[in-house]
Amino acid sequence: MLFLFLMTTITSCVTESIGNKNVTNHFEFYLDTSKEIPFTQILKTETWFQISNTQLSFNFTNDVIWLRGKTNDIQFAKGRILSLDWKALDSAILYYPVNQKEYKTFETGDMIPKSKWTIPDALFPSFQIPNKKFGDYFYIRIQSKSLISFPIRSMDERAFNKRNILETAIIWMILGICAVMFVFALFYFFAFGLSEFFFYAGYVVCTVLWYNGQYGNAYDVLWPESPWWQNKAILVFSTLGIPFSFQFVRMFLNTKVNNPTIDKILLFMGIIAMF
Repeated sequence: MLFLFLMTTITSCVTESIGNKNVTNHFEFYLDTSKEIPFTQILKTETWFQISNTQLSFNFTNDVIWLRGKTNDIQFAKGRILSLDWKALDSAILYYPVNQKEYKTFETGDMIPKSKWTIPDALFPSFQIPNKKFGDYFYIRIQSKSLISFPIRSMDERAFNKRNILETAIIWMILGICAVMFVFALFYFFAFGLSEFFFYAGYVVCTVLWYNGQYGNAYDVLWPESPWWQNKAILVFSTLGIPFSFQFVRMFLNTKVNNPTIDKILLFMGIIAMF
């Protein structure tokens, strides 16, 4: 029942409607392999490639990705919200023309505190199309060490708010389930003196924080003003979970008695992971 509820909720989040459109293929792209081309030079670039897919498909890349969209496209009308649907995106900058020689910039991504995002209450890095428009094209600069394979959506404020509510409900429901696992582990530890469940509780905490850090939820919920820690916490909790899990296995299976060789391997790997 829980799985069906999650699937239904997620489906309702991404359903196509007038207020919520996938606009990835409305963009053209250009790859800056040098990562140093200034915006003034990008404006003069003539070699742009049309995106034909329903999501960006650049996987893991060190290149800077430039996107170009038409200001007269109805999906980019003033007040529309562009959502880059990947919470772990490092940096995205919107360059929007406001007069013949000036482009106004808007920044988002987990390399800056969330209070400085263009739309601070957005769950995904997002931009709102300005009211003032000039010129034929606007540009988005994307750079990230994380996976770049996600759709771009155009939403009105109603669809944006509805999606925020549903996504937030899912996040907190998952965190609630994990909290129950943590409480039960501590119950077994204190009530029955089963010390292996202390390490299991630590493993649950590390795994939950690693997973939610990897997908951007922890940055949004726990440390939105700490971009430095957001990019370090993933490694910290992924490795810290190893000694907790290995120690739980050693005690739960009593490998010290039943299989001394495996016990030594688990102990050694746990110590290495701790350092």
